[in-house]
Amino acid sequence: MVTGSIIAALLAVYFSLMWNFFPAFYSVQPAVAKGLPTLTEVSLLSSGRSPGSSFDISVTGFNRGETTDIQIVSISFPNMTGNINFGDGNPNDGYIKVKNHNFSQSPLFVASGDIVGSRYSGGSETTAAKYPSVEFFSRPWKGNTGHHAEIEVNPASSDKFVILVKAISLPHFGNLSHYPQDGLKDYQEEFVKIHSTYLK
Repeated sequence: MVTGSIIAALLAVYFSLMWNFFPAFYSVQPAVAKGLPTLTEVSLLSSGRSPGSSFDISVTGFNRGETTDIQIVSISFPNMTGNINFGDGNPNDGYIKVKNHNFSQSPLFVASGDIVGSRYSGGSETTAAKYPSVEFFSRPWKGNTGHHAEIEVNPASSDKFVILVKAISLPHFGNLSHYPQDGLKDYQEEFVKIHSTYLK
């Protein structure tokens, strides 16, 4: 009889929690915003330049979703494998210089060999960088808002020049949390868009 009373009391507590406490608790928890990143402009401005001289890259990232914790726009340079200076440098070595931007955080420069995140994991999975890149980001990044950057690049070569661009929203929820959503993947196992120009 005592056992039956204890079981009945435990069941009453269980169903009370299931019907009253848990629904009310979860309904007041803040929803995690989902960003929808895209790149609305990527241009390489090199016309009229002599071989080996610097040229400009202009990029605009946009969040078509809700305000998100972090959104990143990454520009990487697979052709630049030698000594790279971030800022004014010896033109014979090649350099990458941020001319202007309106992102809320300072740009992050990644050199070959640096440890970076991979597979949209937010840093829980890592790999070594195979070529240099510049990452622009805002924290937070408001919904329906764009940010722009312009950089100057001296590749110290006069051949075809390639850049890889992508945008990622964190926290990452799935395919809509990165741009592009398919195509070629970089060494980080993340999708990228390819842009190129001839420097001759």
